[in-house]
Amino acid sequence: MVVERVSHLRRILKLNIMIVSFLVCFMAVGCSSSTTQEEIENPILHSTEVVKIGVFEPISGLYKYAGNLELEGIKLANQLYPEVDGIKLELVIMDNQSDKLTSARVVSDLIQIEGVSVLIGSWSSTLSLSAGPILSDLKVPAVAPTSTNQDLTVGNDYYFRACFSDSFQGNELANYVYYDLGFRKVALVTEQGNDYSNGLGRFFVERFIELNDSDSDSVIYKLEYNSNRSIDVNEVDKIISLNPEAIFIPGGYDQSAQWIQTAKGRGYNGIFIGGDTWDNDVFITYGGKAVEGVIFSSFYSSEIALTQESTVFAENYRNKYGKEPSSIAALGYDAYLMIKDAIQRSQSSNPEEIRNALEETSNLAGAAGLITMNEFGEPERNLIIKTIENGAIRSLKTIDN
Repeated sequence: MVVERVSHLRRILKLNIMIVSFLVCFMAVGCSSSTTQEEIENPILHSTEVVKIGVFEPISGLYKYAGNLELEGIKLANQLYPEVDGIKLELVIMDNQSDKLTSARVVSDLIQIEGVSVLIGSWSSTLSLSAGPILSDLKVPAVAPTSTNQDLTVGNDYYFRACFSDSFQGNELANYVYYDLGFRKVALVTEQGNDYSNGLGRFFVERFIELNDSDSDSVIYKLEYNSNRSIDVNEVDKIISLNPEAIFIPGGYDQSAQWIQTAKGRGYNGIFIGGDTWDNDVFITYGGKAVEGVIFSSFYSSEIALTQESTVFAENYRNKYGKEPSSIAALGYDAYLMIKDAIQRSQSSNPEEIRNALEETSNLAGAAGLITMNEFGEPERNLIIKTIENGAIRSLKTIDN
């Protein structure tokens, strides 16, 4: 009887435990059902308290000056707009050391170890291109602030840019040289293995030849130099002897400045034309008086407030860093605004949802103007022609995209 009674009590206890467990589960489901609709309408508020944004930039190495300028703009934007609907936007920053293999590795680490939902980077098209396949394979989106190489976004649904592409930049520079300067003979000097230099050079040459009734002799000399070797003065003398009206030399600010100094020192009196990489103070520091009068393209000018956000950026940048804002910093700032806007509209920390929202960006006010994405993953933005006058950068002309 004692055994039977104990057994009976055990059965009753087990039944009571089952009933209590059922009630707890039922109540949990009932409670959760009361928030289900809100979660559907605004999932980010309940799925996470922090959205991580990965940043991969050349903080050290050859491109550290430009990489840190880009980072200044990103950090300022994060300081001004640190959250979305009460959810913190956290920057996770890694140094790609100006190396394309390291750039690919840190992007993988940011996604697979740090768990970022979206990325910003990098200065230098080469450093960005190396990360492209990883972003596509892991299906996490990124915005490149200033990487203009055409191949970056073509065929990659997960890479976007905050700037115009080399196609637009190269075409408009050729138009300016042909129509505004009235030149008909130019030389081309590009950097071997530099995706930016070769891409922009190609688009410029194609358009310039087209403008000259398909006369390929309008580009009288093409030179590709090795940045790891000293400048070959014999090649420089060869170009000078052909007397081009302008030399188009898209490339890094340091290498370009050295080429200009060498050519002018050896007697060249024509005009040097370059791309967006010349729009910074270090180019002037490297080039000195030799870079007076050069002409180049840019994304942004602090002289021109295209939106209210242009003013917000410029004023806060001066206050924070104590200097005039650069186009590189402005585009870093705009890349962050694009991501913030995409997170806000998608109401999600899911990479795929953020990607979809980035693709639909429209009329977003940025430091460098309104941002509306086209089918190639890039905004149709204005291009500004600039020069250097008395040691300072000055805007000459604004061209609509």
